[in-house]
Amino acid sequence: MLDFGALAYLDMHKTGSSTIVSFLQECGRFERATGVRHNFMRRAPRPNVFYLSSVRNPLPLYISLFRYGCDGLGKVQERLTAMGHADLYQPTNDHFAAWMDHMTQAENIARIFPKFARPARLGFGLMTIRHICYSIPRPLYNLSRCDSPAEVLDLYARTRCVDLYIRNESLQDGLTELSTDRLREHFDEDKCAAFWADERRARANRSKSGGGVTFTFSDEMHGVLRENEALLFERFYN
Repeated sequence: MLDFGALAYLDMHKTGSSTIVSFLQECGRFERATGVRHNFMRRAPRPNVFYLSSVRNPLPLYISLFRYGCDGLGKVQERLTAMGHADLYQPTNDHFAAWMDHMTQAENIARIFPKFARPARLGFGLMTIRHICYSIPRPLYNLSRCDSPAEVLDLYARTRCVDLYIRNESLQDGLTELSTDRLREHFDEDKCAAFWADERRARANRSKSGGGVTFTFSDEMHGVLRENEALLFERFYN
């Protein structure tokens, strides 16, 4: 989490977070950010602080994570390689299908991320678990005390502290809402306009491996994801 004083950003991986951080730093009138990127909120939310996070449709999010791994990047790739599964990272549809099958099994999520073992074994997918962790305070401790899917969903509903989620698919719209409506007094209008006029924004975060390959999901995998990533689909992508 990055703390800008009046605003705190819970920056989930692969959701446009680099662009959002750049926008906050270049266009906002905030304190110098403290904290560590991609860390969870470890304390109770502070009053008078605007909490921001970002989300992405689970389907392209999984594809983005796979492409990232094909570039030899990321903790998932690092840990799967250490476990002897480097062969999954080839930019073909067959390898992507095998990788997805691996990544949607609860026990494999628990091996890659032991801290996510409890919610994974309760039927939640990796992207939903991450989303919950970037939405509530002290997520790992609180999730460890949940004994059923209903308790996880109740925890999320009761303790979610995010004031605005920005969708990766509409980053500019979300950040414009933030800078012209929700926290208008904290942004420089001219700097915001200049930020979006920079054509480099459209070229950010492109994968080097498999960039020309279109990865697809089988009907069976669509069904699996609709079930274990249901929270994200129902709340943001229904």
